[in-house]
Amino acid sequence: AEDNFWTWRKAMYHVAHTLSPESIRAASRQVFLEMMLSGITAVGEFHYVHHQPGGEPYADPSILALAVVEAARDVGIRIVLLRTVYLRGDFDKEPAEHQKRFCDESVSEAMQRIEDLRATIDALADPRVTMGVACHSVRAMAKEDIVSLKTTHSDLPFHIHVSEQRREVESCQKAYGAGPVAMLAQAGVLDGMVTLVH
Repeated sequence: AEDNFWTWRKAMYHVAHTLSPESIRAASRQVFLEMMLSGITAVGEFHYVHHQPGGEPYADPSILALAVVEAARDVGIRIVLLRTVYLRGDFDKEPAEHQKRFCDESVSEAMQRIEDLRATIDALADPRVTMGVACHSVRAMAKEDIVSLKTTHSDLPFHIHVSEQRREVESCQKAYGAGPVAMLAQAGVLDGMVTLVH
């Protein structure tokens, strides 16, 4: 079989669908340990698995993010937990069934969950644990929602996938008349707190 971005994504969705809070903590701990043993001392965790496999929220909406944070604390690696917002399946599509685990209902709901998580992380008073926000991608959030997320949390590091693969760039050009980086620049999102992933 030919491997490409789409076959990788399908396999990743399959694995993500099986994870529990306990297995996310165990897998994260193993990855962070391997990073530490390789000399890496800090990780930016682009975290977007938020809900139960069918999309139902957990009683504690931050349980999966905190499992990752606790894994980092177990190992002793510094972590910036990038609480990622994912609202739609693609530029013009609702989330597919396998994406519902990642998606918030709205940008306002996501921002409330970000504030709740931020308060919990601040209460840890652990200098090795900090927080940022992320927009999954230009395909997973509308431009106005990206701008709202960025301006509301302008004091935090902000990450976003851009130009991950050609189809995303072409779809962005069709939707906004510009590629992802140009669209974000025109929207005023790019500044010294932004990291463009891919």
